Amino acid sequence: MIKLSTIVELFWFTLLGFILVSALLILNQRRMIYLPQPYPTDFSLQTEGMHVLRYDSFGQSQQAFFVSKTPHPRHVWLLLGGNAALALQWLPLIAQANTPDTGYLLIDYPGYGQNAGYPSQAHNRQAVLDAYATLIKQYPFSPSVSIMGHSLGTAVAIDVVAEIQPTSLILLSPFTSMHAMAERVIGSLWAMILQPFLWDTYDSIHTLSSFMQQHPHTQVVVLHGAQDSIVPPAMGQALASTSPHITFHLLPGQGHDLPITAQSQLLSTLATTQG
Repeated sequence: MIKLSTIVELFWFTLLGFILVSALLILNQRRMIYLPQPYPTDFSLQTEGMHVLRYDSFGQSQQAFFVSKTPHPRHVWLLLGGNAALALQWLPLIAQANTPDTGYLLIDYPGYGQNAGYPSQAHNRQAVLDAYATLIKQYPFSPSVSIMGHSLGTAVAIDVVAEIQPTSLILLSPFTSMHAMAERVIGSLWAMILQPFLWDTYDSIHTLSSFMQQHPHTQVVVLHGAQDSIVPPAMGQALASTSPHITFHLLPGQGHDLPITAQSQLLSTLATTQG
């Protein structure tokens, strides 16, 4: 028969282990969400029609890249990458786009590329708004504006739509919320326990639903790879179901990295969703 003292010791060891694991998950949650990286030393920052925009966000030095073949584009796309992506990795897609009257604002999050600071939901959101404000200040044209985000970039895009009010929004491999992603990674029980301590919630499904109720004429397109093993297609479908005005495309044979593997579909979508 197991002694009572042994049972008590096992209980306290289990409780201590639970507390330690919980503390590690809470303290390291942003390290699991964001994977910032610098540009390689041999990475070319030069491309035709590219201008570097420098600005401050939360007192930290930032830079974004504006690519346009014309000084007065009629349309501007804001491009927001995933949690391990860099802004200039959009260049191969842009190079193939037949959009001579369109400009592209490529934005790195704080801590990414050559940017100071660290990424968070608040910092990423403000950096996008500051980059866009800098663009409008330095290039005082009045184009229509659209946003395209991939993975984490979809959550950031949805975070800023109310302020920017784009004519169109393309969401590639989007997730519904950070809590839903935590459930997928660490399980429902752990996610429920740690939900009150989640710093960056990215509650995209509710934010997008609220926005669409107020702006039902915004053109929103969701593309999701049928073979996405990182963010399940059901999340993209759930976001699309928040409004009858959202179009959903399931891409057979595609995984998570649509900006790399599904460029032909993205170019077609870009061409048909410009304002």
